[in-house]
Amino acid sequence: CQSRWWDLQWSSTLDILNYGLSAGYRVNERFDVGFGVVYFDATLEARSTEYIWDEDTLDAFFSTNSYLPGRAVQTERMFVDDTAWAVIGGVLWRPTSQWSLGAVYRQGIEIDIGSEVTAGQAFDFGVPPGDVIVRVTGVDTDFPDIYGVGFAYRRADGRLTISAQWDRVEYSDIPDSLGLPDQTIDDANELHIGAEYVFLDATPIIALRFGAWHEPDHQMKATVDDPFLRALMPEGDDEFHVTAGIGVAMERLQVDFAVDFADRLDTISLSAIFNF
Repeated sequence: CQSRWWDLQWSSTLDILNYGLSAGYRVNERFDVGFGVVYFDATLEARSTEYIWDEDTLDAFFSTNSYLPGRAVQTERMFVDDTAWAVIGGVLWRPTSQWSLGAVYRQGIEIDIGSEVTAGQAFDFGVPPGDVIVRVTGVDTDFPDIYGVGFAYRRADGRLTISAQWDRVEYSDIPDSLGLPDQTIDDANELHIGAEYVFLDATPIIALRFGAWHEPDHQMKATVDDPFLRALMPEGDDEFHVTAGIGVAMERLQVDFAVDFADRLDTISLSAIFNF
């Protein structure tokens, strides 16, 4: 017996704009605390359309799909247009002039997600094609809270700094808030290590940075024994990232460039700070 699920075309657009405000307070020469708030404005438009194969024949069943408009079964649209607030907090303790220990908490945001299903042309849903047959709005979705602790060692001459950090990311907040009993995302423990060497005698001052971090699998996966669902939502793979960067500090201008290499995604970042 052979079975074939409807073929799928998917597209999505995501815009996130955030504003942050933070402040720090030095309790004494060895202990600092910091607080912050972040405002998020998120917009998401994700659309997926299911198609049956081109013709009702055995050859078409085993062939590729041309995604003909008349063979569309239904279209599902997921949308977000919401704002949210989140808080962050951290502490920094310097037991000696060379060692420092810190901890941080970042609250995950909560946003409303809606979805709707519209009829296609392939089947008769009792409504004209394009009409909405299912609509759900106001689904509160929680995004992960993050906890972290770390330490740093700076050599007495200030040239070399070595640091490490552990982060706990509560990814399971997402499926739990959506009430999905047949799927989940495992919470993740991320480990980061890094080092920086600063050429203090150079003009301008130059800093070289290297690091690595472990990104555990955190894609949605099935938790039931249904073979079809497990095939659609398998476990993912862990990722190992290697990072490098350079910073240049002049009298008023500081420029930093960094790269992050991994199998799935490479990231390049550039930032600048100007002091008035």
